[in-house]
Amino acid sequence: MIADGKELFHHYIKPEPRKRLISYLEENKFFYTVQTDVGTLINNRCHEQAERVYREIMKLTEKQRADLEGKLMVREDIVNYERSEKVVYQLAPFTVAQVQKDLAPDFSVTDMSFKQTERNSGEIGIAGINKATGMQAYLSHVGQTKEDAIAFGDSANDMEMIDFAACGVAMGNAIEALKERADMVADAVDSDGIYKAFLKLQLI
Repeated sequence: MIADGKELFHHYIKPEPRKRLISYLEENKFFYTVQTDVGTLINNRCHEQAERVYREIMKLTEKQRADLEGKLMVREDIVNYERSEKVVYQLAPFTVAQVQKDLAPDFSVTDMSFKQTERNSGEIGIAGINKATGMQAYLSHVGQTKEDAIAFGDSANDMEMIDFAACGVAMGNAIEALKERADMVADAVDSDGIYKAFLKLQLI
């Protein structure tokens, strides 16, 4: 996280947990990418599946596929990349709950934060590091508290942030579990939900 040109914090997956994670993904033939400080990494095995996954599983448009493919960097030494932050996966042979059980206590696993199909898919991050962690770091930096914070979200990885903020707003297109925990449910993002919520909260 960067504020006022200053990096407040940046967490990377430690070497041993990273090796265990990549071994687990490879042994079980997950389709996955690794988010890092320089971009998104993918190995050759997964890259060969990418077009089919993006077209048939994720149902992306041609433009969306081209945009996503253009951001991928193919390299075989993913396990050795020290500044790895997070893993996004598809085609898992297990449920998100099972993956969480298998990777505990080093990692936190949530459902995929963007549109998905019925196939098991999710996001793997460092346990204890989430969007609420970032909010707290920023608030401390500017001398404010969570009572001054409003959070907007729509996905499973927004849960902690919605719980943390004094006012948690779930978008109309959010997953039901998030709506149940939010203080307010706005219209969907595509229906000017954020703008309308800003008006209602007197932010503009």
